[in-house]
Amino acid sequence: MVTLLCSCVTKDWYESYTPTHNTAQPLDVQAARKTVAQGIMHGPHEILSLGSNILSTNQYVFIDSVHLISNDLIIIVKTGKAVVLPLMDLQIKANILMKDVNVKANEAEATSTIELSGFVILIEKGPTARQIADALFALKQAALSRNSNEAANSAHFAEVAKAYRETTSRPVLSEEVHRFRIQAEGAVLDKKFYDAVDLYEQALEVAPWWPEGHFNRALVLGEIKEYDLAIIEMKRYLLLVPNAPNAREVQDRIYDWERKTGIQN
Repeated sequence: MVTLLCSCVTKDWYESYTPTHNTAQPLDVQAARKTVAQGIMHGPHEILSLGSNILSTNQYVFIDSVHLISNDLIIIVKTGKAVVLPLMDLQIKANILMKDVNVKANEAEATSTIELSGFVILIEKGPTARQIADALFALKQAALSRNSNEAANSAHFAEVAKAYRETTSRPVLSEEVHRFRIQAEGAVLDKKFYDAVDLYEQALEVAPWWPEGHFNRALVLGEIKEYDLAIIEMKRYLLLVPNAPNAREVQDRIYDWERKTGIQN
């Protein structure tokens, strides 16, 4: 296995592409997630570190899994280490291998690459590097929007919670949310906690009023030491069901997570 991308002179050449608002294919969050999952998450792929303190400089390692947790893209490598790339700061560039000067960028074949804030990921099959770059750009824009609208998002959830508390008949989980729930529970049993967090998040994007979804996601976030996010989810659970039988236990757990973050909210 070579340790550097080959710079030899061949008939192939690379075309660089950086997605922008004017060039990126517009995608909603679910479609973007699917493209990233098909292109990176369902590896294995190789990742080349470029001077990172996570991996040795210019070393190839295999990617074990890739996860989207709120505003972070998290890459778990075979060594077990996690590369956390904040979506809001993500620098994205596709280097598309061109087999012929007449081949369009989005039709290029294997071994194109994606550069993400100091890492190079080899893309060998599935969606093209350009499609993955567009999907990551869409996820980055969604993260930026969530961050800039944090107060509005909190106000919106407060309205959702109020409506849920006041309703006389509880809404039923859709089949889509039920699927995410079963998959998340299976991931927990397999101790694939990052997968479970992501699956619960997708369920809650469809059904934000689902108390057990917030509670269970909080517990799994606690398992992977994402205490800030776990606190948010538990607080949302209590906002939906303030008189829950386990409300005392939940509040005490929040206090303990606050101790672990060093921030008393």
